[in-house]
Amino acid sequence: MSLGRRPRSSPGGLVPGAAAVAAALLCVPLLTACTGDGGERLSRAETARLTAIADAYLQLRADAVTATARDAHPLPRPARLTPAFARRTADDLGQLTKTGREVQRLDGGYGRAQVDTDPQTATRRGDTVTLEAMEHAKLHPPADQPDAPVEEYAVSHILTFTRSASGEWLLDGDRPEDCGWLAPVTQVCGDPA
Repeated sequence: MSLGRRPRSSPGGLVPGAAAVAAALLCVPLLTACTGDGGERLSRAETARLTAIADAYLQLRADAVTATARDAHPLPRPARLTPAFARRTADDLGQLTKTGREVQRLDGGYGRAQVDTDPQTATRRGDTVTLEAMEHAKLHPPADQPDAPVEEYAVSHILTFTRSASGEWLLDGDRPEDCGWLAPVTQVCGDPA
């Protein structure tokens, strides 16, 4: 008498896990390129190029709440964004600049921002790349308040890039993972891109 259980099969007749084993065997020759979900992991150089685009975009968002935004009218338009995402970003930058002015009125605001973007994974599926990255930012006090604390935060982002007709990667969306009631002042919470 056997006490073991017979593996159940899925509607397609495969035993659960068999597809994963088959996929793993197919990926063995391409171990560094397979991600397990059908996507292709990007090279370090490609990931670095996309991270630079993301970093410039996130830096501009952080700058929008600082004296940098108050001194530069208007803020420079971010490069390498799809037209639709550029429109959404322009709206966000307007809201962030307004927020920065309100914070300045209340407690002096922020003098400058420093953003570092740390890539976690970058996966390509056709003409789309998903970059999971961590934004590490510091919002420094204005120069006339040297004893005020530096505000620091870290936010995980899922950034989506699409390939343009010319072959250039353009940022097409940003979904911050921390858009709750304690979201950093640099986040406009609402519908994700």
